[in-house]
Amino acid sequence: MRFSKRRSRVRGAALGPSSARRAFGNVLKRHGIAKEVREHRLLLQWDKVVGPRVADRTLPDRLEKGVLWVRVETSSWMHQLSFMKEDIIAKANALCGEDVVTDLHFHLGRHNRKANDPLSAAIRIRRPPLPERALPQPARGRALRAIEDEAKGVEDDDLREAIIDVRRRLNL
Repeated sequence: MRFSKRRSRVRGAALGPSSARRAFGNVLKRHGIAKEVREHRLLLQWDKVVGPRVADRTLPDRLEKGVLWVRVETSSWMHQLSFMKEDIIAKANALCGEDVVTDLHFHLGRHNRKANDPLSAAIRIRRPPLPERALPQPARGRALRAIEDEAKGVEDDDLREAIIDVRRRLNL
């Protein structure tokens, strides 16, 4: 399946085929939650940052103003992890794609995480609440026709209709 390289301009933005990842990223940015999604990815994929052996003995507890608080089972593990602090910060930021973690604090505590269930932990990201934002007006007229034209290259009927519906409602 090939897409045309033609691009049209609507409200100063280039329209045209883009990857689902880019489109999803644009939606997250538009609604001001892109950073929160990256932060949650860090907390949910902690084992990719520190490895399974360390992940079994630690739990990312919260992320507050760039400081990642990590609960550690024993003081000996906390001591060992203090030597790995800079490496953990670098790996965490590499996973997030930007500098989300500026510092790392370890504290003692048991975690009640069930095996293979990262969501069982009470993971918190603390930040001020986002202001209420109204949804954009749905696409109409020329913008809607451009969305429909661009979606013609999608062969699957259900997928094409879903793309058109989301782009129309969010005016993307």
